[in-house]
Amino acid sequence: KSPTKSKTLQHIFNRNQNLKMILHQAARRILQRSPATQTNLFSAIASSSNNQITNTAPNFSQQAPPVTCLSPSLPTTISTSKKWFSFSTTNQQAPAHQQVSPPKGLTEQMAIGIQDAVTLYLRHGVANRGLSEISKDTSTSLVIRWQTMMQSYLNTQVHILLGLGYAPNEQGVMLYNQHLGELMTNASPDTQEKIRLKGRDVWREVLSISFGVPLEELTAIQLTIADARTYMHRVSTKMTDPEILEGISKQIASAPPGDETPEAELARKHTIIQETLVNQVYLGGSPSLVSELGFGEGEIAYVKMQAVMAEYQSDTMVAQYVGGAMMKLLEAAGLDNPMARQAAQK
Repeated sequence: KSPTKSKTLQHIFNRNQNLKMILHQAARRILQRSPATQTNLFSAIASSSNNQITNTAPNFSQQAPPVTCLSPSLPTTISTSKKWFSFSTTNQQAPAHQQVSPPKGLTEQMAIGIQDAVTLYLRHGVANRGLSEISKDTSTSLVIRWQTMMQSYLNTQVHILLGLGYAPNEQGVMLYNQHLGELMTNASPDTQEKIRLKGRDVWREVLSISFGVPLEELTAIQLTIADARTYMHRVSTKMTDPEILEGISKQIASAPPGDETPEAELARKHTIIQETLVNQVYLGGSPSLVSELGFGEGEIAYVKMQAVMAEYQSDTMVAQYVGGAMMKLLEAAGLDNPMARQAAQK
């Protein structure tokens, strides 16, 4: 490649990555509870700066569970929303003599070591007990259980990063995501694939433990990239169905007048969109979309679909389907422009 052509390609790549970041960050704020109703809970499917968009799985920017699946953070790149930080060290400064400088970057060994440590905690640590409790809960809605899963998962990740010197707050996670993005950009294809597969396997374990689905069932489902594109096109088409969009607008407009705070209003809109995505887009209808796509019926079918689709979120077409559809939902909820501006300023 000529130097001129290389610079042009790099410029196009960076521009597309920035667009993905803005769409992703706008959408991720809708796929979660607000501080008013679920303090210290999740946000991002996982990124917050251009350098945080990596090829790791699962991550919306590159390898995450689709934005439409409510899943925010991933096994490798981590959500940066303050809502997800529930431990007492969040945003607190350690005494000067206890402060530890974060690493200047990540190596392949460090990145894989973090994933291995997360796996250890998932299988044998407190995280396992927390996620296992979710699988026993049959009365709480899928949306809330998904959020609880993400909180436990993120806490585990941040606890491990703390041991490497990253601050246990939003800034520390952002720095880790930046380092991971730099590593994935400069690593060999073999290293990128190794980290990607590790991340995919971690995500599958999270879902397996949280929803009681045997890991063998999640790993047995195989899709081609062509299948993934077709499936997400079907999902995005249903998301933008006029009936779905009108239903969201009507629910939001039908709220009784009162002294609702801005936080409570945002939480209500978040909930409406979340419930619509799960109960009408994925699980609604007869047969449901997950059934038509061959995953079966009910919430376990939804979980299986998210486990499989996470592997293909780096694909440009898949990302475009998801991002475009989410912006339509944001618009229907009256959150399009404010959310996009917040994402751009993040």
